Amino acid sequence: MGNYDSRTYKARINLPLVDDMLALKLGVVDRERKGFYDNVTLGGTTGAVDFGAQTASLRWAPDERVDAILTYDRIIDRSDTLPQDPRFNGDDPFENLADKKEPSKYDVDQWGLRVDWEISDNVTVHNVTGFHDGHDLVNQDFDGGSIAGVAIPFAQLHTLRDQEYEVFTEEVRLDWTINEQWDVMLGLYYFKSELNFTQRTNNVLQLPGVALGLPAGVPCAAAGLRANPSVGDAICQIPNARSVQIAGEDVKSKAAFGSLTWRPTAALEFMVGARWIDEKKDAFNSYFDYTDGAFDTRGPAFEFDFTGRPERVGTAYSGGDSWDDVIMTASANWAFTDNNRVYANYSEGFRSGGFSIRSARPNASEAAFDPEDGWQFEVGVKNEFFDRRLRLNVAWFTLERDGSQFSSIIPLPPGSIPGTTTLINNGGKQEIDGWEVESTWLFAPDWAFSFSGGVIDVKNEQISFACEFIDGCATATPGVTDPAGTPRVLGGDDNSRQPEWNIALSLGYEKDIGPGTFSANVGWKKVGKFLLVQTGGAANQQLFDGNYVQVDARVAYEWRMENGSAFTLSAFGKNLNDSEWREQALFLGGFNTGFQGWGAPRTYAVELMYTH
Repeated sequence: MGNYDSRTYKARINLPLVDDMLALKLGVVDRERKGFYDNVTLGGTTGAVDFGAQTASLRWAPDERVDAILTYDRIIDRSDTLPQDPRFNGDDPFENLADKKEPSKYDVDQWGLRVDWEISDNVTVHNVTGFHDGHDLVNQDFDGGSIAGVAIPFAQLHTLRDQEYEVFTEEVRLDWTINEQWDVMLGLYYFKSELNFTQRTNNVLQLPGVALGLPAGVPCAAAGLRANPSVGDAICQIPNARSVQIAGEDVKSKAAFGSLTWRPTAALEFMVGARWIDEKKDAFNSYFDYTDGAFDTRGPAFEFDFTGRPERVGTAYSGGDSWDDVIMTASANWAFTDNNRVYANYSEGFRSGGFSIRSARPNASEAAFDPEDGWQFEVGVKNEFFDRRLRLNVAWFTLERDGSQFSSIIPLPPGSIPGTTTLINNGGKQEIDGWEVESTWLFAPDWAFSFSGGVIDVKNEQISFACEFIDGCATATPGVTDPAGTPRVLGGDDNSRQPEWNIALSLGYEKDIGPGTFSANVGWKKVGKFLLVQTGGAANQQLFDGNYVQVDARVAYEWRMENGSAFTLSAFGKNLNDSEWREQALFLGGFNTGFQGWGAPRTYAVELMYTH
């Protein structure tokens, strides 16, 4: 139980059904909490959590060589859609101006089967099968404001997303211990997914009258428009634009992989591995327009009911492509003492291309994006000193990404379907070097001090895009755009979406007192600056965050009973200093147009746990 009326209940039980052969595990989680955001338009709070999950696992071990686990998971989530703080309202954390409720529905059924079969003392086969069936229905006030807001160009951007997603996976892996020096691992992997996506959008654009061609002093109504309720004829609102998007994507991926491990001595180990990947994607997207030049008059309950309105077929595309690649990995590990070791590893990564499911472009070529490749090298040491009272690990790494995939959400001109288009582009080369340090020091009986930190240095290759693929050629002046083809230059800097540095400290105490153990710890962490969002290539289209501190703490007592049971009572708090930081943001046509979301404020709770 905690503040914001939070309630979390968890239970898990393990039941032996047949001794040493068959067992059942059942679990349940239920979580409720009021929202952090105060809705000043409708009253009350928003962002409430209403989450429930159940799990059941059946384990069968008919003999010492076979072990099988069948698992079923169920999720039922009725939490509010993540609320937004509108940018035009300034940095007012947890103030929401939405003029409609934002319920969501998320249901998941998931099955998994793992079978481990020890064919002989040296050969084991592992088989893992998984199936996921998910459905979400999300009702969102995307602009985060009311129809009386002064954001340009979106006075309203409301969406209703209905999405179904199915995934099937199968993996078979063989582990073969040839002798004490050599191990071989071989495997096959198959992935298949199907996405069906429908979204209804109802938006209202608004611009200054002069940007819409109205002479100074002419009221909005003279052109069939509506004056903004807050500032009057200074900003004119265009009648509701209504659209439906129907889209889908099918993915099939297969892979073969393997590795060879060599231990010339008990203290030295080398490994090399490879993975071949082949992936195919087919996608389609289509839009239908139900705009009739009239404003909505029946309220939010009917805003997605387009019955009786004229239908116009909008843009559509369908396309498919396939990619394949071979990626490598290698590592070396030398334990030069019982408490000290040095290691090095190299790994490659591959992220396939695809099609932007939210692209409103009329053909598949503009919706398509290419694969992203990367490689990383890391070297480090892991140490324990002074009878293992001091642990010190240090690592240096370098990472290179080529063709990095990033998305651009672009406002469309008035009358376009559906109001925005999302394109996934491929950026230039990015090089990252960094250091990481972590240490734990048992400096006195019952006391421990921990430290972790890291720094990164980023170099981004400069790359140029035509403005229509980045920000829709929008400028800082409302209603004014650059000509198509105007270059937007990205990169050529050291900006990164990871903090440029981070540091975390914690102090812990643990001591047996009476029939149990008392423990307490407090943690402090701070992160450096990072790039949260960028739209276009101009400095005023970038939003940075970072340089904030968080303090967490926990105190607990575990009371152990003679029969092996235990009660634990704990109290804990997160972000106790009530620091403010953004978790995400989006611009919609301008720096102050769009929304942002904030990390959780100060939260605290007490927890009672019983184990037997």
